Amino acid sequence: IEVTDSLPVVIPDTVPELTGTMADTMVAKWYLHQADILSDSAKYEEALGYNKKALKIYQGTVGEIDTLTLMSKYNIANSFYENNKLDSCINLIKKSIRNSSKLISINKSIKISFELLLGKALRKKGDYNLSLSHYQTALKIMIEYHGESNKDVADVYNTIGYLWYVKGKYDNSISLFQKTLK
Repeated sequence: IEVTDSLPVVIPDTVPELTGTMADTMVAKWYLHQADILSDSAKYEEALGYNKKALKIYQGTVGEIDTLTLMSKYNIANSFYENNKLDSCINLIKKSIRNSSKLISINKSIKISFELLLGKALRKKGDYNLSLSHYQTALKIMIEYHGESNKDVADVYNTIGYLWYVKGKYDNSISLFQKTLK
């Protein structure tokens, strides 16, 4: 293990004899793990670099319309968000949704992730109406899969309640805050 700036970077002494797509996928996963470590340490710009490397590998091995590729794009969009590059975050998510709409319509967890991040970025930009729309889309899907008595559902109710609050719709806000407590 090599330590750089007090962050562990795992460099294996020996590399298993993997070839082709399997080896590439393992390298991409390693990049994603490094990006996670860096993100957890608030080193978002460095994390962005590792996420981009993973995406490039996935695009070359599994293709553009694949869950691994989409999740890499999500990670990059999240890095943009954490670096306060909100327009880049929003544009990447919209492009990903547009270009992979069939896969996203099948994989609901990816749809939820993209909708929540898009809502979060738009909220940070102050576009509360559009943010609200994306949070509501995510909430609808989440309730289908998790029911209303779920912590993540409660968190989204709370966020939507906040959005109604900043828009001055206090009755809507109170109703959603009460759902958060159930």
